[in-house]
Amino acid sequence: MRTVVLRVVALVMLVFLAIMAGLSVRTIKRLPDTVIYYVQNDANSFHLEAAGRRSNRTDPEQHLRYALQSLIDGPNSAETARGLSSSFPPDVTVN
Repeated sequence: MRTVVLRVVALVMLVFLAIMAGLSVRTIKRLPDTVIYYVQNDANSFHLEAAGRRSNRTDPEQHLRYALQSLIDGPNSAETARGLSSSFPPDVTVN
């Protein structure tokens, strides 16, 4: 009887660990892997504010192109609502 209980407990623990591993992987996939810094203007000064992005690129050159293009494109609507802006002119392109 005791071995049956131990087996059931071990099985429950394995299922729990598998669920936790799945949730951890899903959470990690949503974390930003790129940080872009935008400008936030105050009345008398400005400072840089971080904005996370998820590029999903493994090649370092493509990752850098994505980061530069994100910086040039400027902040998204939520970041614009926070008062962030890009200091790049709109006609800049990545070659």
